[in-house]
Amino acid sequence: MAESVGEALRRTGADPHCLVVEVTEAILTEPVDPNLAHNLRTLRELGVQLNLDHYGTGAVSPPQLHRYAPQSLKIDRPFIGPLLRDRDCVRVTTAIIAMARTLGIRVIAEGVETAEQLALLQEQRCDGAQGHYLSKALSWDECLEWIDGRRETATASRAG
Repeated sequence: MAESVGEALRRTGADPHCLVVEVTEAILTEPVDPNLAHNLRTLRELGVQLNLDHYGTGAVSPPQLHRYAPQSLKIDRPFIGPLLRDRDCVRVTTAIIAMARTLGIRVIAEGVETAEQLALLQEQRCDGAQGHYLSKALSWDECLEWIDGRRETATASRAG
C-alpha cells in the first residue's frame, strides 16, 4: 500500500502533507501485522498525515501511540455525547487530551452536538471538533458551496 501511495504522489506531484490516512484504533489493537506497521511508518516517512479514528474504543497504549506516531487522534463519540452529564467522561476526555498533547498529537472530538460540549472541549484545549453542531454531513457539492460561502463572508468582513 505505502509503495502505491508513494508512486501516486511522485506521479502526480501532490503534496504528501495534504493526504490524510485514517485508521481506526481497533486495527492497532489487533495482533500487530508487520505489514501494517511497515506501511504506516513508510507513509509517515513520505510525509503523509496519519489520523487515529475512534480513539477510546480499543486499548492502544501510550507506547503504541508513540510507535505509530499519528499526527492526530479522534476521541470517539461515546465519550463526547455524555460530557455534560457524566463526570467520568469529562475525566477520560481530559486525560486523553492531556496525554495526546504531551505526545505532540492533535486531538479532535467526534460527535459534538451542542455549544456547551464545544465550550467544555475548548476549555480542555481540544484542537478540533466535528459533529452536527458545526455542520451536518455534506455531499461534495454542498461542501464546495459551504467553502465558497465562507470565502465570501471572509472577503466581505475584510473589505467592510
